[in-house]
Amino acid sequence: MAKSSYCYQVIAINNDKYTDLKTKVKDVFEESSCRYGYRRIHSVIRTLGTTVSEKVIRRIMKEQNICEGFFGRLKNEMFYGYSWAGVTINQFIEELDKYIKWYAEKRIKLSLGGMSPLDYRRSLGLVV
Repeated sequence: MAKSSYCYQVIAINNDKYTDLKTKVKDVFEESSCRYGYRRIHSVIRTLGTTVSEKVIRRIMKEQNICEGFFGRLKNEMFYGYSWAGVTINQFIEELDKYIKWYAEKRIKLSLGGMSPLDYRRSLGLVV
């Protein structure tokens, strides 16, 4: 490899053009109590005056392991859109337990090859 190519690569590796953006993404995510997804974070960052694509935001969030997480999904899939009037606390807890069990054991994920998380773990030999 030519010395000029080597020096260019060393500089390119050590010089990340998204360093400031990564900090902004992390700050916006933490200020939202870890609730915002990439679309909302993209909107906030655009409001702050930085022009960047949603794809870059998604990539940064993936690299930094920043994601909305389980509770946002739980609220959208189980809680919102249902009338919980007249439901006792114990009944709600039973429904919540059913949802969590379904989420952990039975839901089908395309990223796991169309298997449920439990079936995927079994296929890897992690669960008996």
